[in-house]
Amino acid sequence: MAAHVIRRLALVGAAALWLSCLPHAGAGGGTPDKPVGLVHIAAARRDAPVLHQQLLLGDIGRNEIRRESVVQALALLASLLRGE
Repeated sequence: MAAHVIRRLALVGAAALWLSCLPHAGAGGGTPDKPVGLVHIAAARRDAPVLHQQLLLGDIGRNEIRRESVVQALALLASLLRGE
């Protein structure tokens, strides 16, 4: 999902870093396969494999899902930059 987006961007973009954040079900929605609070994040750079995380944030509200998704995506990017 988010990793697929990054791989496609790497084919056409000249950037050195990529970050993707894809929420699947917002507050008030969701299914057993895609529960409320499900977010996929990924980060990559040209010389490293794509890092991917699936977040299950729960029904914490749309704004909190957005905030936590950004916090986790930036932490993933920082991890990539540190070579972890």
